[in-house]
Amino acid sequence: MLQSITPNRHYSLMADSIHEIRTAVKGSFFVKQEGSKLLPHPSAVDTQSPMQVMRYKQYKDNAEFPEYTATTMKSMISKMKIHDTVIDIDPRLEYLIDDCDGDGTSLKGVAESCVNNILPVKWHFLLADYQGLSSIGLDEVSIEDVEKANPRATIKQYSRENVLQWSFARRHGRMQLTYVLLRECGVEMDENGTELDVVSYLKLGVDEDGYYQQKLTEGDKGYQEGERNYMSVGGQPMMFIPFEIASDEELTAGELPMDTGFLTPIADQAYYRYRASGDYKEALANLQPTLNVYGVTPTDWEDFKLVNGRDYLANGAMSANIFTSPDTKVELLESNMSLQQYKEYFEANTTMVLANGGIFNSDSAVQRTATEVLNEAETSVAVLTPIADSTESAIRRCILYCGMFESIYSMDDLESKLEDITFSMPREFAASKLTVEEVKEFNEMLGLGTISVDEHRKIMEVGGWLEAEELL
Repeated sequence: MLQSITPNRHYSLMADSIHEIRTAVKGSFFVKQEGSKLLPHPSAVDTQSPMQVMRYKQYKDNAEFPEYTATTMKSMISKMKIHDTVIDIDPRLEYLIDDCDGDGTSLKGVAESCVNNILPVKWHFLLADYQGLSSIGLDEVSIEDVEKANPRATIKQYSRENVLQWSFARRHGRMQLTYVLLRECGVEMDENGTELDVVSYLKLGVDEDGYYQQKLTEGDKGYQEGERNYMSVGGQPMMFIPFEIASDEELTAGELPMDTGFLTPIADQAYYRYRASGDYKEALANLQPTLNVYGVTPTDWEDFKLVNGRDYLANGAMSANIFTSPDTKVELLESNMSLQQYKEYFEANTTMVLANGGIFNSDSAVQRTATEVLNEAETSVAVLTPIADSTESAIRRCILYCGMFESIYSMDDLESKLEDITFSMPREFAASKLTVEEVKEFNEMLGLGTISVDEHRKIMEVGGWLEAEELL
């Protein structure tokens, strides 16, 4: 019985960074729930006194977290047009098209999930399974439980955060994954209607006897290990783990990438702006005018306290300082403190977001320059093409493994049968189609000489209007 489960050092090193990126994608509400973890207290000395606690609450409430990380992600996914994916597979495997995991997830849904995970954190883990432990309940561990599950070939998904441990070794002439520990999380409800978090672990490995699965569940004294379930096909032991990893680049054999995805620098800029926004709003609130009062005698001051009901001068739009003596002069001077440095920073931040491929909400493509439209199109192609290639390849191979489990393909001819499987995602992700109004505005810009003929032609092409000359 294991006493604890510890992720490997690569996982632990990147855990906080991955959490920050995921939170940025979720948006402002979730970012602010993290408190000082993502928005440090403005005081480096005192953070616990009642005054500083109140200060931080106002500081956090006023700070603005920009949503361009999520906006960029949604725009990228929309450009991929995943629902237009073409699928053609053996009729005996067609059940995978609408339900590939036994829980109702379609193959196109798996593709979208891959993209949703690759953009922020770089890679996504897929496992092909049959008569295996990944299909049974989180609290079940035995081979008998497997036999009751009425198994079929499935494709299971694990986000990067749920791949806790792994190792590679050279086996049978090639570098391959020989061990991986996957976490499975769920929620169950007890007889009192109370929701309980349930966590279990699935160990996959390859030893001298072949590929095995082993379930681990947490108990009062540690983690209970189930029996090793060795997998075979056609009476022959499997000597590899039937997994695939979809990523934004071709992976190096024998390792998993430590860096994160395309959205990382965009999320970083969002956090930089969030923190600068807190400082800016606090400085703005403290931007008080200077109040000078001349010719006040002790008697005048006593009269002031009686008339105004206070013993101090007040600032603010609704404040009045009434003096009864005609010799008293009140002078209000605007603050000479400048906040220009914040405005310059926010402009530089916007530039950095655009340079990193970030996308802002815009009512019209014409609101952006022609250069920005073309740069966005080029970025989309450069970023999404390798993601589409990797996602297609991973899903095709997982379908192939499912066919192997269903005895449609043999282990010996897997590579030769890969071409029998069609899973083809669209590649027209340069830009969303321009509206007729946007096209007319770009035509006017061409007529005025604001953009060149070449720029106009490229914009029409990436905007889905290939016959641009017909619109002139």
